[in-house]
Amino acid sequence: MYRFKSSKYKNATPKVPKKGEGWVLDVSVGAPQSFGNHIKASALYKAFSVDNRGGGSLGILPLDEAGKKSKNLPLLHAHSDFVTDFDFCPYDDGLLATCSHDATIKIWRMPEGALLGNDTPQNPEVVLNPGKSRIENLTFNPAVDCVLASATDNTLQIWDLVSQQELSSNLKHEELIQSLSWRGDGNQLVSSGRDKKLRVWDPRLSTNVLEASSHSNNRDSRVVWLGNTEYILSTGLGSAREREVTLRDVRKFNVSLSSSSGDSAMGVYIPLYDPDTNMLFLAAKGDITVHFWEVTFKEPFLSEASKYMGEVQTKGAGLVPKRALKVMDGEVNRVLILGQDCIVPVPYQVPRKTYRDFHADIFPDTAIASPAIAVSDWMAKKPAKALCKVSLDPEKRPKEGLTRTGHKLGTGPVPGALADDPAGRQIRIVPTDFSVKEAREDARPKPFPSEKPLPAPKPAPRTKVSCPRWDDPPSSGGSSTNGTASQNGDASSAMPPPSKVAPRARPSVTSGTGGMGSSAAAPTGDCQRAPAVIAQRGTRDSKCGCPSFDT
Repeated sequence: MYRFKSSKYKNATPKVPKKGEGWVLDVSVGAPQSFGNHIKASALYKAFSVDNRGGGSLGILPLDEAGKKSKNLPLLHAHSDFVTDFDFCPYDDGLLATCSHDATIKIWRMPEGALLGNDTPQNPEVVLNPGKSRIENLTFNPAVDCVLASATDNTLQIWDLVSQQELSSNLKHEELIQSLSWRGDGNQLVSSGRDKKLRVWDPRLSTNVLEASSHSNNRDSRVVWLGNTEYILSTGLGSAREREVTLRDVRKFNVSLSSSSGDSAMGVYIPLYDPDTNMLFLAAKGDITVHFWEVTFKEPFLSEASKYMGEVQTKGAGLVPKRALKVMDGEVNRVLILGQDCIVPVPYQVPRKTYRDFHADIFPDTAIASPAIAVSDWMAKKPAKALCKVSLDPEKRPKEGLTRTGHKLGTGPVPGALADDPAGRQIRIVPTDFSVKEAREDARPKPFPSEKPLPAPKPAPRTKVSCPRWDDPPSSGGSSTNGTASQNGDASSAMPPPSKVAPRARPSVTSGTGGMGSSAAAPTGDCQRAPAVIAQRGTRDSKCGCPSFDT
């Protein structure tokens, strides 16, 4: 049966660092009151709600920044009133959209490099004024360049950020809109509202294509489209204020495929979904638990894998992009929990015997950071090609890395980001010139110091040379008297060929201490070797009894 099928991620466990080793501390969050998630992350930055007098600021930090920030927290003074929601651009890690009770939408570009207290941008790149009512939600289109969706009261609006014009009209709920989510291909989006309805929209036609009843309690709700699939997941409250999670298929939208109810509480689950691994994380405002579920798209559809019981009461939650994970540590996802005065990273790690090698089985290729189609082509309903996919293996990453900044709105897809296959199949980018040393800090680690070094190469074999006997006759054509040849040249050069020299009887030799001492009987003839060599080696030739040495 399917329920007994092994899962790659079922045993993923949260590896939360200690409070002083990875947490952001001493930040004043307050009690944000809106339908947003209050913390978002790109592959470079994290933005979060802060409590200040004006109410229109956000805290901005590099993604891996930690420590106490009571005096040096960089603030983005974005609006004149409370910031209700914000979102990072999926194809530019430095582009941030914000909306507020002051009825404006602004697009901000983060400076490159480290952020200091006064390094946040002072002027927005784009300002939109949808009307006089406060804006509750916004979200970037994941595939179309410079397209943004926002919700003002009960009205859904689709924006072209370059022309600053509204692309769709007459997209309305009966009451306040509480949540928005795009389909993975960017062609449709779903919304949930206080009218207890889920609605699927086609923005290019300005039509409501599907509608279904959602949760019976309209206090709050969330909705997320599960990647580029036919499935939509919503969270809300039941009639007894019990938390509910519901999965639907858009092909049978009026019937829920799976529904789960939990304990009674005031806060709804914030759903965080990873389409690469089908991992779903649920964190609720006012709670200290993070639930990890798996989505299977067949019975039983939703299955709970683990719970993390923390010590921080949740004010908001967000998911880190796959391009920023520490894959060489086995980190398959990372949830950021916003607390009353801190930010807690909750990395999920798949257990392995060793993390020295990249485990491709738990890290599928992920989409490159680029829009798939320009807004003009999208509005004309031209088909969009699939985005290329890039490996998370540090040895196969592009030299420029997986982060991207500086995208100019309206320029369309990045060159080389789309698949050339006319069928639109997703392909991989395999760079040809890459060094592990050029990877980011999560590159392949060095061997542990405890490992045994490789054995040294064996030296070349040495040849043993014996001293010639002085009374042997020289080779033909040569001459030697009183050992002149052996004194002025190599000893072996005076040795006659073995075939021409008759062997002589070896004299009796008595070895002394350390070689040729005073008590040693000398062989026939005088040995021509230096006394220092004789004393150092202290070995004798097997034929003549003279001291021998190795070369």
